[in-house]
Amino acid sequence: MPSKREEVLQALHARLQAVPLVKVERNRLRPERLPPEGLIILRDGDVGEPEILLSPLSYVWTHATRIEVFSGATDPDGHLDDLLMAIATALIADPTLGGFVDLIDVGAPDFDAAAPEGGPDVKAAIVPVRLIYETAHPLN
Repeated sequence: MPSKREEVLQALHARLQAVPLVKVERNRLRPERLPPEGLIILRDGDVGEPEILLSPLSYVWTHATRIEVFSGATDPDGHLDDLLMAIATALIADPTLGGFVDLIDVGAPDFDAAAPEGGPDVKAAIVPVRLIYETAHPLN
């Protein structure tokens, strides 16, 4: 049985797969060539230190992940914007990931940090995502 942390990441990955016409991967190395439909890579990130509640004992996690979005389309600016809007739509459609999280907090895309090598025809963004959920044990 997977941990709550893994269930949350799997649920987010599944939610991202609802974005139409784009390849979605998890923790993959950046490819040398982008698929023509674009690429979304979910990075597991850092669970950080939990807030501990004492009665009953539980751990509240603010798990910082990130979504890397790449477009190598003929109009990379417009395509990247379309991908970001589709990600927003997918996350808004299920803000608790089927009950696995209490809250998804999505930050603004960072275009500068994602600057890929590969020429002017590649556009990318990193979207920070915080997943807030509770477990009964730190290893769950």
